[in-house]
Amino acid sequence: MLNPFNFLTHLRGPLEKAYPIRQENQLQLKIRIIFFWVLFAAFSGSLVVLLAAYSARTGGELWAGLAGAGWTGLVFVFMFLFLLSVYESIVAVFLFLLRKFKFFTKSDASEADPARRQFINQAVQGGLILLSAGLARSASLHAAELPVARVIPVPVKGLPKDLDGFRIVHLTDIHADPFTSRDWVEAIVRIANSLVPHVVAITGDLADGPVKRMAGIVRPLADLSAPFGRYFVTGNHEYYMAAQGVENWISHLEHLGFHVLLNSHRLLTRGAGTVLLGGVTDYSEGNNFPGHASSPAAAIRDAAPADVRILMAHQPKSVFEAAEAGFDFQFSGHTHGGQFFPGQIMMAIAQPFVSGMHRFRSTSIYVNSGVGCWGPPSRLGSTAEIAAYVLRTE
Repeated sequence: MLNPFNFLTHLRGPLEKAYPIRQENQLQLKIRIIFFWVLFAAFSGSLVVLLAAYSARTGGELWAGLAGAGWTGLVFVFMFLFLLSVYESIVAVFLFLLRKFKFFTKSDASEADPARRQFINQAVQGGLILLSAGLARSASLHAAELPVARVIPVPVKGLPKDLDGFRIVHLTDIHADPFTSRDWVEAIVRIANSLVPHVVAITGDLADGPVKRMAGIVRPLADLSAPFGRYFVTGNHEYYMAAQGVENWISHLEHLGFHVLLNSHRLLTRGAGTVLLGGVTDYSEGNNFPGHASSPAAAIRDAAPADVRILMAHQPKSVFEAAEAGFDFQFSGHTHGGQFFPGQIMMAIAQPFVSGMHRFRSTSIYVNSGVGCWGPPSRLGSTAEIAAYVLRTE
């Protein structure tokens, strides 16, 4: 019987005679094979560690550490492949432009020292490996830091004096999971309370898991303090579980003392001033559930007059309908500020705004980078935050 491996061995000699491979190219091929196996080992090892961590029935420091190590390894592989593709694209474009504008001839290129080119290539690739490892580790450490507190002034034309200084503290995209420690959630609550809010608002993606498993972890949210109330709107992750998952979370949040705004609003009165606080269901996922289609117009319908109209919406995309409905200010999350470069580029394609304060027509919008992470616990080019919006007379 013909052995295919023997056949390939016999075929190698004639092929090399017909298509000889230069010595430097053989060495470059061997180095590329070594790079491939290094990346394959890093990828497969990280995947095994990650799967082991997530298959554990309960969380804990050990399993959380395994999950973090697995994600860091995968981020390293992704980062190296991304940087390598960028480097090779730049080199290809550079060489094309040199030939296009005839900065050197083909004979000049052939006379170039191949060993020198090969050394530069290997040095760059080795440097990219070190850079990728450093960025992956740095991103992991940055994600483990507590969110920064940001105070954001929101000027409102004609705002009554009684509402000047009215403060809404905004948390979003906590993404608590079985590896999230209760101590971390308690620290978030302390930061939010230190901003002395009149209102606390959470714009969805609270947890990645069912209420039964996550209730103990998110329990400290009941300690958020705000004299005008605590409010919640759904994000897309509230709809990722079984059909009853979103309803269970709504019930649990109400049990914790939150008002869940499902295309509805509340009027908050302070002295002679009135704030209309509206909330909508998630822009996209809610359309799959009866009664959960997002509608800023419905959130403000039949509302009594108010001095300022504010909308809570998980996704920045809601700003288009919010402006049509007549809201003065919207705050959202969902984007994580891009979370991990080049996520900022991809998020800018999917959403009108990625982070910070913006304006669409007569509606201002602030996009919060979020408290937690989804997927890799890594942040590169973004910082977790808790925002306090302070109304000011314009």
